[in-house]
Amino acid sequence: MIILIVKITINNSFDNMKKAYLLILILNICSSFFISKLILLNNNNLQNNGNWVVEKTNLEMGVMGSYNFFSNTQPLNRDHLNLGSWHGFQEIHTKNEYDFNRVEYDIRVSSSGYLINYLMNNKGERIGFKIKKNENECIKIDKGGKFIEREPVSLTLDEENKWVHISLNIKENNLSVNINGNIFSCNFENKSFEKIGFKNGFSDVYLDNIEIFKDNKKLLSEDFSNTNHSVITFLKVLLCFILVNVSIFFIFKILIKNKKRLLFLLISLNLSALISIGLIFHYFNYKFLGNYPNLSSTINNLKKQEQVWVNNEVQTISDEIMEKNINDNRDKIMFIGSSQTWGAGASQYNKSFTKVFEKLINEQNTNSDSTVSAEIDKRILGIEIKKDINVINTGISGTISSELLSEYKNQWINLNPKIVLINLSSNDFTYQVNQNAYEKNIRKFIEINKKESIETVLIIEANSKEYEMDNYLHDILKDISVEENILLIDMNKYLEEIDSQGIIWWDFVHPTDYGHELIAKKLVEEINMISAYNNNE
Repeated sequence: MIILIVKITINNSFDNMKKAYLLILILNICSSFFISKLILLNNNNLQNNGNWVVEKTNLEMGVMGSYNFFSNTQPLNRDHLNLGSWHGFQEIHTKNEYDFNRVEYDIRVSSSGYLINYLMNNKGERIGFKIKKNENECIKIDKGGKFIEREPVSLTLDEENKWVHISLNIKENNLSVNINGNIFSCNFENKSFEKIGFKNGFSDVYLDNIEIFKDNKKLLSEDFSNTNHSVITFLKVLLCFILVNVSIFFIFKILIKNKKRLLFLLISLNLSALISIGLIFHYFNYKFLGNYPNLSSTINNLKKQEQVWVNNEVQTISDEIMEKNINDNRDKIMFIGSSQTWGAGASQYNKSFTKVFEKLINEQNTNSDSTVSAEIDKRILGIEIKKDINVINTGISGTISSELLSEYKNQWINLNPKIVLINLSSNDFTYQVNQNAYEKNIRKFIEINKKESIETVLIIEANSKEYEMDNYLHDILKDISVEENILLIDMNKYLEEIDSQGIIWWDFVHPTDYGHELIAKKLVEEINMISAYNNNE
């Protein structure tokens, strides 16, 4: 069909060869447009955008999806920023500082989603607001994510999952917020703020057309479209097409003496190329760019990657744990778990819950007025513990109960811990470990510990309530704790109850600094309560 069209066109309309050259140029321009557009789409990510900082990428204790969100195309699919992509709970703020007093942007919040919009200064102090259907409030946030001030706002958002326009005006100590004509104000201390940031939860929240002003002067205009280099990219591609056509022309000029046939060949090639490029463009644009890989294949690949990690790294990490602690004569409390226990989500390792727990438990031991002896400071869970406790973190990302049990009985048990806290369930649930196998592994931990007179504490590993994950392994832990008469700390229920008090999660299982702090304090509180009860018996 293509050949027939080109033949008719050449014979009927192109006695004037200039028109043939013009058609070739037009075909080149069309092909160049599609290819340059594809190049721009393929490179449209926050890393190349350069205007925004993704907070997850600054974490010392990294979490899943952070660099995918920063460097992949999905978050900017269709030229909008989706904060719900790559496991959600994303947070961004402007890279540069601005002296601004007005901000405009468009937003679309899914029915179960919410947005936190804040102003931030170079000290990390943040003030702003949270909008979520009927739960709207002005907030002041500390560096860790705790809401240190909250003031409810009388506002109902009827436009669920629809685009709305938001306008912010900052005057002295007042932030005026206009959402589609609905206005409320948030008051704050008279401070200057140089950056603006956005934070969401698990569900999709779309941002677009962000503009920052100082009076009427526009300081930043962001539409997430990657059009800054569109002209240069297009011209480069067009030049390549022209050079290819010129090369073909001179090569085949020797073989094809008839100029009409030569032009027929060039037009046929360019028309075929245009149709092929157009089909490829639409395929990649709608089937690949901005879309996630197939879920089942992603999980399978993740399992394979985790298995490679287990095979190559777990033994090395386990040996490092032994080497670090084997000659430490202090009494030991050991945590066993995977990435959450390791500290994923903490901005620094010292802010992970195991380190905060160690700090708190040693501080209270130092400040204790116990007179049992000069060396033994107090009893924890009925166990005599000396001052300066060594808290050992054996958390290894990506591991499941069977792998950690193997390391524990073959190596870590030789460190002679007095108390072992087991924080395990999310990975076993995610990787669909057999329930009976999981229960058998947990019971084996307890069996080993009873034989060695080691106190066991079970922790129900916390997950974000937004994920709505019904982890049936939690019920197994509850049953085991009753049957074995050992302490169970339901961290999942606790964090669900106080979820509105701050920014607790980076994804469905990895806490922020504030989340880690809450976990550590709850552990100390529960252990102290049981210890006090045991000591009074």
